[in-house]
Amino acid sequence: GAPGDIGPISFQGLDSQYYLFLFFLFVAMGLYRLVARSAFGGRVRACRDDEQLARSLGINVVLHQLILFEITAVIVGVAGALLLVNQQAITPGLFAAFQFIPIYLAIMLGGFIVIAGPALGAWIAQFLPVWIGSADPNLSLLIYGAILVVAMLVLPKGLLGTLWVWVTKGAKPPPAPEAAQEPEVVADVPLPPAAPAPASPVSRRNG
Repeated sequence: GAPGDIGPISFQGLDSQYYLFLFFLFVAMGLYRLVARSAFGGRVRACRDDEQLARSLGINVVLHQLILFEITAVIVGVAGALLLVNQQAITPGLFAAFQFIPIYLAIMLGGFIVIAGPALGAWIAQFLPVWIGSADPNLSLLIYGAILVVAMLVLPKGLLGTLWVWVTKGAKPPPAPEAAQEPEVVADVPLPPAAPAPASPVSRRNG
């Protein structure tokens, strides 16, 4: 059922539940931004890029991976509780393989370079069935798969990820043109005359 009231705030209606979900979304995005910009996030990125190099720098890779797993587990656990509030019941059919296609679609459409990318992709994936307007679930999954393949080929970084790359490239100043190097002119300096070779002892005896 719906969570209990917090003072005057009630979560019985859909509107109040929507704002509850939105609140936890902003909390999760803020926590992600806080971790990504911290020294801990920098060490986690180092572990992700090259574990051997991170170990050589004295970073405890297993400990950082464990802490990151615990943070992610807390966020996923809260999301699971909110899913129960939204669905009112949890069944195995909610976790079928085909149910994760909209999640992949949301990540690929929005992009994962920018923090708001998956949020935009989730919004698109949520309203995509309405835009498709098909009552056949098989046709909807087929269209999902086609959009997913096109997104992976055309926009591998997602919508916001591609836009972010374009903006960052446009913000960089153009490289300064290299000055044309004039060829060095070497003046013709006359060489000194060669010194005469010393006479050998044989020629001195003959003389």
